[in-house]
Amino acid sequence: MRALLGDLARDGRRVVVVTQILESGPRRAVVDGVRVVRVGSRWMFRHTPRLAQVHFIAAAFAAAVRHRPGRLLSLQMGTASAAAALAARVLGAPHVLRLTGGGTSAYASEPLRRAASLPGRLWCRLFDRSGTTIVAPARHLLEDFRTSFPRFHNSLEHIINGVTDPGPDVPKTDDVIWYARSGSEKSHASLARVAALLPDVSFSVLGQSTVPDSSNITSLGWHTHPEPVIGRHRVLLNTSAQEGMPNTVLQALSRGVRVVGYKNAGMVEVREMFPDGVALVATDDVDGAASAIRTALASDQLAGQEVATLSDVRRRWSDLLIGTKGIRRS
Repeated sequence: MRALLGDLARDGRRVVVVTQILESGPRRAVVDGVRVVRVGSRWMFRHTPRLAQVHFIAAAFAAAVRHRPGRLLSLQMGTASAAAALAARVLGAPHVLRLTGGGTSAYASEPLRRAASLPGRLWCRLFDRSGTTIVAPARHLLEDFRTSFPRFHNSLEHIINGVTDPGPDVPKTDDVIWYARSGSEKSHASLARVAALLPDVSFSVLGQSTVPDSSNITSLGWHTHPEPVIGRHRVLLNTSAQEGMPNTVLQALSRGVRVVGYKNAGMVEVREMFPDGVALVATDDVDGAASAIRTALASDQLAGQEVATLSDVRRRWSDLLIGTKGIRRS
């Protein structure tokens, strides 16, 4: 999304990002041609989070109205999206809300759980009245809303995540790669247990995180462009209990890397698109995951799958944000 906004700015579009003040965040007023407006003050309300939310909504709303945009874009269902919807209603401008996140099963996604809360129900009413278009990279997220909030039936857009152009094939010299991120959702414990069951298989960890202590697990650290690194492996292991539309899985499939993962709504959707390249097991079934990895390593080379590219995705978003495709007006 940051790259898309940068592209729009370089094309001469006036792009303004309203964001919360973060103590550790950058202070530059212009980033890649995009003007950044920071509002709110976290420390003033550090003991009263509800007041902090109200303060941020008011400040973000005021900033959005002051700049009088032709389009408003917000990410996730939260305070910034509420401010954007209010500004859209006042200005009569279209509002686009992008959802991410995933669920352990269909109709159990994080965005839907937020929508089911009291603030979520109020925000959904606001989104409806402001003509908000909801965009998600995974169809199951949109099905959540279509089922639970029928009024959004005509304002849902599916734009899948994209990958960089795969380029030429690279030799598959390594066994298994696993994407690391701080937090419990990626399940470092599952990686350690699967690796212990496969002592003769090498595991590479990509990303910033503490690596389990094992002789067959190696940290590759953070890579700005991870696709070539993923592409030299034969299998990608995904041990997340929930997924929306996992980027690393799409990157792996586009480069002919087989995927083994836990069965959840996002991974089921990926398997439906690429049945030959994805094997799923029940969450925390490390024995099943180890067996699936053995099978994948013994299988023939997977051909690179046809996955949407970043240029395809940017074109869709440009049509949505600059043109009128898929946008309802209030």
